[in-house]
Amino acid sequence: MTTAEAATAELTVTMVTVTSKVAATTTIKTAAKVITTAAAAATAAAQVTTAATAISTAAAEVTTATAVTAITTVALAIPATGSRVASYLSFRT
Repeated sequence: MTTAEAATAELTVTMVTVTSKVAATTTIKTAAKVITTAAAAATAAAQVTTAATAISTAAAEVTTATAVTAITTVALAIPATGSRVASYLSFRT
């Protein structure tokens, strides 16, 4: 093998090594992007779950508040109704 052939062979090996390193780096970067995307999706899913829980909690609180308001309204109406009945009965007797 001549010096030129040896140099060409060495250069070819170096180029293959560099190409392999570039390919490996590209693969690593692609994998990192996939992992980042998956992490973002997992975070988004967790945020959606948290928001859904908050909405459910708020809906339950609204239902409870509505029920309390309705009960309070009825409770407040009872004395008025009772006094009207008492007035009516006292008027009738």
